[in-house]
Amino acid sequence: KSIGVNQFRDIVVRAASADDENLRYAALRALNDWPDDTPLNDLIKIATNTEEEKSRILAQRAALRLLKETPMGDQRAVEYYGKLMMKTINI
Repeated sequence: KSIGVNQFRDIVVRAASADDENLRYAALRALNDWPDDTPLNDLIKIATNTEEEKSRILAQRAALRLLKETPMGDQRAVEYYGKLMMKTINI
């Protein structure tokens, strides 16, 4: 991958935690449509650590979509699902 794509992803990930809710929601929607699983760890972090409900839900949906649509092998997928679900339901 080119450096530009990675830098763009990093900018969008940072925007997903912005104070401005419109910017935050737009960034989370952009991550939902990301073409690969590179923002997955960031989405799980946002989904499990943010207090604001709409951002948490958007991050959860984006993470679940990436898990569903990205080929990664069963073991890796289960690990990600586990991280997302355990923290989401506060186990």
